[in-house]
Formats: sequence, C-alpha cells, structure tokens
Amino acid sequence: MVWEKTVFQKIRKSFKEVAVRKFFLVFAALGFVAAAQVLNIGIFEDLTTTNIWAQIGPDATVWNTYVLGGQHGSLYGSVAPTWTWLPSLADGFPSDFVEEDGKWVATVKIRQGITWTDGTPLTADDVVFTFNVLLTQVGEYRMALALGGNWPSYCPDTLLAVEKVDDYTVKFVYAEEPGLGEWTFGALTCPIVQKAYWEPKFQAALQTDDPAASLLAVVPEGEPVLGGYQLVRWEPGAFAQVDKNPTYYATGESLTLYEGGGAVIENPKLGYYFEAYGGATGPVLHKLVEGPYVDSIIYPIYLNQDAAVLALQKGEIAMFLNPLGLAKGFEDRLKATPGVTIISNPPWGFRYLAFNMRREPMSYKAFRVAVATLIDREYVAESVFQGIITPMYSAVPESNPFWHNPDVVVYGKGLTHAQRVEEAVRILKEAGFSWDAEPKVVNPGTRNEAVVGVLPDGTEVPAPKGFKLPDGRYCPEIELLAPSAGYDPLRATFALYI
Repeated sequence: MVWEKTVFQKIRKSFKEVAVRKFFLVFAALGFVAAAQVLNIGIFEDLTTTNIWAQIGPDATVWNTYVLGGQHGSLYGSVAPTWTWLPSLADGFPSDFVEEDGKWVATVKIRQGITWTDGTPLTADDVVFTFNVLLTQVGEYRMALALGGNWPSYCPDTLLAVEKVDDYTVKFVYAEEPGLGEWTFGALTCPIVQKAYWEPKFQAALQTDDPAASLLAVVPEGEPVLGGYQLVRWEPGAFAQVDKNPTYYATGESLTLYEGGGAVIENPKLGYYFEAYGGATGPVLHKLVEGPYVDSIIYPIYLNQDAAVLALQKGEIAMFLNPLGLAKGFEDRLKATPGVTIISNPPWGFRYLAFNMRREPMSYKAFRVAVATLIDREYVAESVFQGIITPMYSAVPESNPFWHNPDVVVYGKGLTHAQRVEEAVRILKEAGFSWDAEPKVVNPGTRNEAVVGVLPDGTEVPAPKGFKLPDGRYCPEIELLAPSAGYDPLRATFALYI
C-alpha cells in the first residue's frame, strides 16, 4: 500500500469551491489560496527535462509531472475525483469503430476555439502531426518505441494511421478493433504537441544518425502549450516557476458530476456544452470550476524532507509534495506547529504479490486462492507495520467509493490463523491437490498453536510434507522474488512474512 500525506500551510481564508483536474494535486491546494497571486510549493528533486518527448519517454519522473504536467492537453482523460472518462480537447465522444477494407476506423471531433499560448488555434493538423511523429519508422522501430517510456502505450502496434478528415475531425485507423488500453486509455489520452513548433525540429532530427536521441535532446524554448500553466523559468537545483496561461481555453469551465454517474461540461467562453452518461442523473455529487486561481506557482527544490519541513514551519512555502508520504517524525513535528495542517490522502496505490501463471502450481486458480486465504493482511498491517499500510482486497480500493465494489470476493478476512489454514487445505483438496502428510492445526488459539503433518494412517509428524499437484506429481520448488530492504523495506518485510 502507498501511504501518502500532503502538507500545506494553513491559509485563513474561506472558499466555496476547489477546482481540480486530473493531473494536479496542486489544484486541490489552490482552492485554499484563491486570493493569493503566488504559491510556493516545495519539491525534493529537480526537473530532468523540459522536453515533452523526454518527459513521457526516458526522463519521466513524478517531479516533472508535478511541475510540467498538463501543459500538453489530450483528447480525453479521466477526471478526478470520480475518474470519469470525459472529453478534454475533443468535442464529445469518439464514433464507434467500423470496418473498412479489413481495417478498423473511428473518428474524433476536436473542440473549436481552443488556442495555443501563441494565439494560434488547435486543429486536426496538430493531432495528426503528433501521431505521425510516433508512427514514423526510424530504423527497425517506430519512433514511439525508440522514444520509450509511455509513448508506445499511446501509439500501440495495432495503430496504423491517424488522418485529417477536416480542420476539426481526425480519423484513427487500426489493424484490428482496439481494446481499452489501445484506444480509450491509449491513443485517446496521448499528449498533443503543436505542429508549427515541432515539425521543423522533427524534420531536423530525421536527418541525424539517431532521430529519437536528437528529438529528445531538443531544448524547447518558447514552446506553445495548451494547459492552464506554462513553464517560464527554471533554475536547475534551485526552483522552477510556472505562470498561468491567459489564453487557457478551460478557465471558468464547469464540470458537474452526479450521483447517478452522469456528467455535464459547460464552457461559457467557448459556448460549449456536453452531457455524458445520462447527464443530470440524481443529486449533484461535485461541481468543479476550472482555474487557474493564482498567477504563478514557484517550486523551490529541497534536498530532503527535513529541509522542506523546516521551510514549511518558517512559512517560506505553502505546502510540499512528496509521492512517498511523510515520515512519522516529521508528521509529529508538523502536528505541533501552529498554523500547519496535515491532509492525509486515502491510499490508492498498492503493492501486490504477482503469480507467474505459466508455471505450476501458480497456473491453478485454487492455489492462488489458497495463498490469498493464508496471507493475513490485517495482521501484517496492524501488528507488523503498526498501521502505516492499509489492507486491500481489490485493485479499486474502498477509498475510491464511486467505483469500489463492496461485494468483491474477499479471501480469509476475519479468519483466525487456524481457520485460514483449514480453509486453504479445503480449497486445495477440492481442486485435486494432496500431501504425503496433510497440514493440520493443533492447539488452535493457544500459545502452542502449530501446523503439523498428518500421514494417511493418522500419524502426526512435525510438519506437512510431500505437496502434490492434481496429477500426482510433486510440486516443484517455488522462488519468491522481492526487493531488498535497502530498496523497499515495506515489500522486503512483507516478503519475509509470507
């Protein structure tokens, strides 16, 4: 599990609504400082690049995303806090796929009235150019693969072409009907760059021996962008500064989310209105109005949490961001500091045990269920880790109530250790597994509780032995790989418990 805490200096101002968008934890804080003109937010690592191809590619870091994320829009995205999939640069949802000459084709319309920071309009030419860069063959690979990082997910192998239909309509051509990862959460979430700015640089890169490396090496000075903020200054090792984009198309745009799952987007500036998933269905869950709400955000770079905590206590920064959470000692210090508030985000990220299902016995569902039953997540969370992690039983956690399924199957929760062993043995036996000496719990619930083995004649031996697969063969030895304590002490400790 991921334990995240965000800290910010308390501003004694009232506010009505907080504007949030999918990229920024920053915006959630901005609502608290709506009257301010400059917001200082501490980070712990410097930017690695300002080049969008490198940001998404080999130089991707969470720190780059904190500062630069959202400068390049995408056609669609999942919008917080319900993570509803909605149009961003697109006008409405894409068309259904139809088969044409053995290929699968769909079209997407682009919102009119959106402009880059240089005042020129976003058109189909920008979208087509972005994908043509990724589709270009460079040596043995497409540019998307040569750039690396997340680019291949935006330009999957099945994507054959992206073509302009008219100034505000684009056609996507696939070799086969794409799945969610190739379409909905793939190509349609790709960052879009401006053709006029990048085309000369791309053509120059193609003339070099290594086009991908040349494109990644470009320092994009004065690059037009689409987002609410634009990088205006970066002093390596010291700070980065972004200023609000006065031409941002979504300023004042409202998104209303309803308990019934519907959504309504309304942008008075562009005269845009769109209803999705039934529109106004049931009571209003959230109404979000897009910013920006401050003129500038400055990101001072600190060497460690200690320095950032001290800066927060002195009032030098309004908050700091840390994807790894807040150490207990620092949490205690800040709780004792007047005017400082700690916000604890519910955990969404998770650690997991992955099975290689190409090998036995992991290829049997019963074995995987038995392992899940045996692992006492509550004990590990509460006794081993003293409450700093949260047990999870689904990839969609309880802290995401809009999508969480409370009726998901939970294996072993609430059972004692003895009951877990008995249940796991039952599951395995019903699937055809067996032992030379079957596991049995003796003295359950006492200090002398132990798991022994029972031979076919009823004789007890000190431990179970001879675990057999359903076909009668002995189970091969299983290797459990886990990070070292130096890399990730949480996962290393959990692996030892297992």
